[in-house]
Amino acid sequence: MLEDIGLFKTLGIAGVVFGVDVPHTQMLVDAALPMQVCFHRAVDMTRSAVEGLLANSFVLLTAICTIRGITRVLTSGQSTSALAGLHVLQKLLQRSQTSDGPVILPGAGINPRSIRRVLDDLLPYGLREVHMSGGRWIETSVENDWGIWLTDGVAIREVRSIVDNSVSLA
Repeated sequence: MLEDIGLFKTLGIAGVVFGVDVPHTQMLVDAALPMQVCFHRAVDMTRSAVEGLLANSFVLLTAICTIRGITRVLTSGQSTSALAGLHVLQKLLQRSQTSDGPVILPGAGINPRSIRRVLDDLLPYGLREVHMSGGRWIETSVENDWGIWLTDGVAIREVRSIVDNSVSLA
């Protein structure tokens, strides 16, 4: 991972994404600086059977905030999609406004059909950015092939237009 980060920096890549193990993540963040560093959706995979989702999210966010250099936390609000996790995302955004921590970056399932609801529900809580893969699977003629993941420029432009119009109205 450290060699990869060094190569990315040499190539002028703007940022990297990784996460979970705080001490090792700090080492990777230090190696990545001054690039942007996003803590990935591992946040959404760390659930506690004892603690509630929201309490667990706050504990995890607090731990992530101890890692100097993390600029963003990519999360779906501990759900399968940002739409399903809106209630947790609202609280995380609200909490992040009161700290000097990383930007909460809602992602998972962001597309032209979902973005308006995400914006309507999260802009009042301080939403600054969203993440979308912007891709779709293309079938191939090869039997038992997974297909090809292809960026959908039309969907990306549509989401960008909706975001730009919503933000200019806010």
